Amino acid sequence: MYLNPNKVIEMFSFDTIINNEVVHVTCQYKRTRYLKIKLIGAKNLLLIVTKKTDLKEAQSIIDKYRDTIVKMLSKPKIELSNDDFIIFGKTYHKADYSKKEIDSMYKDAILSIEKMFYDIKEKYVFPNVELYFRKMHSRWGVCYSKEKRIGLSSYLVFVPCELIEYVILHEFCHLKHADHSKLFYAELDKYCPKHRQFKKDLKYYSSLL
Repeated sequence: MYLNPNKVIEMFSFDTIINNEVVHVTCQYKRTRYLKIKLIGAKNLLLIVTKKTDLKEAQSIIDKYRDTIVKMLSKPKIELSNDDFIIFGKTYHKADYSKKEIDSMYKDAILSIEKMFYDIKEKYVFPNVELYFRKMHSRWGVCYSKEKRIGLSSYLVFVPCELIEYVILHEFCHLKHADHSKLFYAELDKYCPKHRQFKKDLKYYSSLL
């Protein structure tokens, strides 16, 4: 994902009832052409509006797109109990490991992703960039093309390696094409022909963000 340089303003958040369940909605204002509704996690919505909006207007938008939101919430997503943890798409039982061992497994996973990143860079001769990791709750990666920096979500440790490779290639392609234009996807096609399927597969893990 390319990070839009326009400032994002988080205005407010509220809870609403959809299909007899409480859904948390965060409303943001951003200079963009279209209104967007994104599912962040299992029962959290991000509402991006094109103009400053009050609570009443935001609730009206949710009501207007209620059927669409119901479909979004009903899509298959991974369910993880408090007794389990997941690394690279594989589920483990916490009872079988100490906290120290689990922490070590996650640290090793981050190092593996870092190695994967630089292996891909060398394989396809991408430009030199600065890599960093941080917790991202609405995206898997971000590219600052002008600054030659790529950020990866630390939550990538949860998903299978082929999907991590897709995210890395996606961000590298943003160095050449900052937006999601036809030229960008043509570039991504060269390195990751299955990117459309991988994008769909990645949504299965979005509840872990």
